[in-house]
Amino acid sequence: MSEITEAQTGRATNFIRNIIEEDLAAGVNQPRLWCGHPAPYSEQAANGVPDPAKIRTRFPPEPNGYLHIGHAKSICLNFGLARDYGGRCHMRFDDTNPVKEDQEYVDGILDSVRWLGFTWEHDGEKNLYFASSYFEYMYQFAEHLVRIIFRSILCFLLWYALENCGSAASAANACSTIFSHSSSL
Repeated sequence: MSEITEAQTGRATNFIRNIIEEDLAAGVNQPRLWCGHPAPYSEQAANGVPDPAKIRTRFPPEPNGYLHIGHAKSICLNFGLARDYGGRCHMRFDDTNPVKEDQEYVDGILDSVRWLGFTWEHDGEKNLYFASSYFEYMYQFAEHLVRIIFRSILCFLLWYALENCGSAASAANACSTIFSHSSSL
């Protein structure tokens, strides 16, 4: 990775900006599709159009209290990078603990982001999201990852058995129990 300096860009830079600028210059993740909301890749591919945003960032506060100075830094970083690089910043509430969350905190957070001079709305695109709206998708994705990981472990165990059991028949006997338990995945 090459070092991009302040002298080259005419503005302050850091490792995050360097990565973004290198990725944009190299066309990483292009073409990228956007169907108007967070969704699995299959939905983005089927329903998406070329993404008008060069980058997408997100600010994910938990609506269980008021913001502090660390949140202000994160807001400025994420919304600022999106602004500087022709992108969009998603305002995504991580509303995962309904017992502690309150609309008062949601409203206070939204007001604070606006007070700092940022918005999640651009050209009719309203990027205000709540993680709870995507729990089913996240659960399905987690199940998918577990299946992939489990099958990878099974492949490794089969390879290991073949390498260490002396014969294919011995390896098959060693793995039969493992594979019989994997049918539910």
